[in-house]
Amino acid sequence: MLLHGRGGPYSINVNRGCTLVSRTNPSAACNAGSLSKRHAMWGQYWADHGYVALLPDSFGSRGKAHGFGRFTHDDPDRTDVNEKTVRPLDAAGALSWLRSQKEINGDRIFLQGWSNGGSTALNVMQRQGAATSGYRAALVFYPGCGPAALLAQTIKSDAPITMLLGSDDEEVSPDPLPGRRQPLRCCRQQDRRCGLSGCHPRFRRSRPRPSVESRQQRSTPGRDGAGDCRNRRLEGLGRRKSTPNAP
Repeated sequence: MLLHGRGGPYSINVNRGCTLVSRTNPSAACNAGSLSKRHAMWGQYWADHGYVALLPDSFGSRGKAHGFGRFTHDDPDRTDVNEKTVRPLDAAGALSWLRSQKEINGDRIFLQGWSNGGSTALNVMQRQGAATSGYRAALVFYPGCGPAALLAQTIKSDAPITMLLGSDDEEVSPDPLPGRRQPLRCCRQQDRRCGLSGCHPRFRRSRPRPSVESRQQRSTPGRDGAGDCRNRRLEGLGRRKSTPNAP
């Protein structure tokens, strides 16, 4: 189950004027045919590997399909789509729906989210705690880990959590904040934190972008962060398939 980020699921080339998107109020601009490249890529990737991918639209269903820009976390218009108390309910509803589908193995459903959706995923796992009836694992890309984004600064979950960040990410830094001893302390419980050195994950930016100093010293692009993420996640799922009751 995929959780989109603060920009929403639709391409920024078409979503500017989109508001409510629903079965009774379809949008000519924002629909399944105008998903951003990131969302379309991940959906196709999982389908190609034998999985069903579900992408709930948390914003369009609440009249905000246009999504939100960078550094708008404190915008009051985001209150009713926030990652702490609202979007985790979307994830719970999606899990129930998936388990009602005959073609879905209800004991092998995992959660994937990035940015605002990554924070949502961590909150889902925190709410789930030690329960064995929820998501079996989570894959999280560059979540916001501050108190405004998370229910708790230390995640307590019996399900495995894998988190990946690009070391040169300009919006969500993997480095410690001033006065904080541990970077991303919110994910210290049962996670596996993988830093992608020297790159922006390509699912955030179309091409890896080195720092200003690096751009002056080299012309070759950074590593393919998105490729690293896909390979690591598929390898992880392959290992868990051999384990009884694995996700």
